[in-house]
Amino acid sequence: MTNRIISINPATQEAVGTVRVTKQDKFNKILERSILSQQKWQELSVAKRAGILRQVRKQLVKKSDELISIISEETGKPFWDSFLETMTVAEHLKYMCGQAPYILSKEKRSPGIFIHKRTYLRYFPHGTAGIISPWNYPLILAASPVVEALLSGNTVVLKPSELTPLTGNKIRQIFVQGGVPEDVFQVVHGRADTGAALVESPMTDVICFTGSVKTGRVIAESCGRQLKPSILELGGNDPMIVMEDADTDRAVSAAVWGGF
Repeated sequence: MTNRIISINPATQEAVGTVRVTKQDKFNKILERSILSQQKWQELSVAKRAGILRQVRKQLVKKSDELISIISEETGKPFWDSFLETMTVAEHLKYMCGQAPYILSKEKRSPGIFIHKRTYLRYFPHGTAGIISPWNYPLILAASPVVEALLSGNTVVLKPSELTPLTGNKIRQIFVQGGVPEDVFQVVHGRADTGAALVESPMTDVICFTGSVKTGRVIAESCGRQLKPSILELGGNDPMIVMEDADTDRAVSAAVWGGF
């Protein structure tokens, strides 16, 4: 198997660019750096982390033309679709940065019969989050969990789809330019075996995966065996029912849009 991944535009069949598959020794070093940088990132207040990610949002908007172009080239999508994806992530960043200080704040709870005690609920990061994202929405389905993981004090290692690796690189570049430390958010490239290595590694503490039901079952089994938390968004094909009196032109348009 080649040590390079060629990104192909499915609409034109033209090569968009190439990335190197992350070798095992580099893969391990990336995870080690992620672990070493996590404590310092965690020690920042939620408000401070949110402030950094607000700068990321500014970079996202500033670099939106470049990002939209890369998404469309790698997926074959029209530019308007890539534009909507990009602006949705900008809105998600705005919302989550505003909500995180409240969602993650310490909560006072009733001590029950232990009236001489004080009870609080506090939230702590898992550590290093391994995020495996798909090709169909390569920005929103990667950046959204990255944002939430970082706001919560986790470090992130993202494995983008081998069909959209350049989008993954661009996402990281924007986050780093926005002020996220380089070792706090890193990217690995590869195929199914690289994703499996991220799941199986004892250096990842939580896995977020978006993809097929088949792969999701494998990840759930592996994470269950390791007692490692996993967040799975699993796809599938659903029926589309068109009634006899439906507008067929609109139905066809909806079927094509929904299918791709």
